[in-house]
Amino acid sequence: MVQRCPPPNRNRERIAVKKVGTLAFQYAFNFGAVLQALGLIRALRELGADAEIIDFRSPAGYAPHLTTRHPLRWWNTRRVDQAFHAFRRDFFIQSEPIYTHEHLERYAARYDAVIVGSDQVWNLHKNFERAYFLDFQLPPTCRRISYAACFGRDDQPAEARARVAPALKRFNAISIRNRTSQTVLERDFGIQAPIMADPTLLANYDDVAAPRLINRPYSLIFAVDFRVQDKLRQMVAWHRRINPRRLCMSRLTWHVPGVHQLVNGVGPQQWISLIRNAGFMMTDSFHGMVFAMKYRVPFAVVFAGENGARMQDLLGTCGIGDRVTENPTQEWLQRMLEVTPDWDRVHGSLAPLIAKSREYLRTSVGL
Repeated sequence: MVQRCPPPNRNRERIAVKKVGTLAFQYAFNFGAVLQALGLIRALRELGADAEIIDFRSPAGYAPHLTTRHPLRWWNTRRVDQAFHAFRRDFFIQSEPIYTHEHLERYAARYDAVIVGSDQVWNLHKNFERAYFLDFQLPPTCRRISYAACFGRDDQPAEARARVAPALKRFNAISIRNRTSQTVLERDFGIQAPIMADPTLLANYDDVAAPRLINRPYSLIFAVDFRVQDKLRQMVAWHRRINPRRLCMSRLTWHVPGVHQLVNGVGPQQWISLIRNAGFMMTDSFHGMVFAMKYRVPFAVVFAGENGARMQDLLGTCGIGDRVTENPTQEWLQRMLEVTPDWDRVHGSLAPLIAKSREYLRTSVGL
């Protein structure tokens, strides 16, 4: 296995290097899920921990391969599946595959700390998985930590809340990703917790990005929520009317009519490259938005329903909350295309949050 994560930083004197395992959705065929998993272990290793991803393949949601029922999409789906597996092989430092809670409990006994997060690991509307609440036996010396965990929604089902409440009380340190999750944790569980940066904001991915895929100037579309299809179709029509730049989209999700070019076989490395080299981005994705910010690509975010809260929270912190809306108009899109954010100011506004997040990892693990 090619291990491209940095080795633990042993410049500072310490009695022993801390062994840390992280739990998240590292097996998902989701760009944000795998990139935040990589970002967290990179941040931990830079701080001096011997960190690895616990390759827990939850019985509640694990799928070994990406599949499709559409025969015309089979070739692209197979290439995307291969790209995700290659990414995990080349960039992850992770444990042996773990398929059961019993195996997870035995394996996790070797760690000084287990960290759950980030991502929507605490979204109780998804398939319930008690492992993401560390609801299993760990040695008394092993610290139970959450890092930027997210509930995803404000309304969590009462029955599931009752199941996880005792496990949450056993955590040594809890942090969450946004104000919505902070509210849920305090209102429903009586726990106060600080907000931390998504792990993708803590790490550098320049070595991960594939070479440029499209030579001509282009705007990128990346969307995952089917509820925004009509809004994106309208935004594509407006973009074609007011801007000459080509419109490109990966073929991983559904197709938006009017796009000039569909890109096949996009895995995490190609996805970063597409964002990094775009002139503009239209998205409904939190991590799509984050990587546009990282690479200083102007963007417009559209959302439906409850999915906008985490994006509104982060963009509000950065002073560019006008770049996200539930009700796009042509005038709004034209303004987003014409006005470039003050990226130095945006990144400067994130710097205190990133510094606080690194310090939280250092102190909660004991590095």
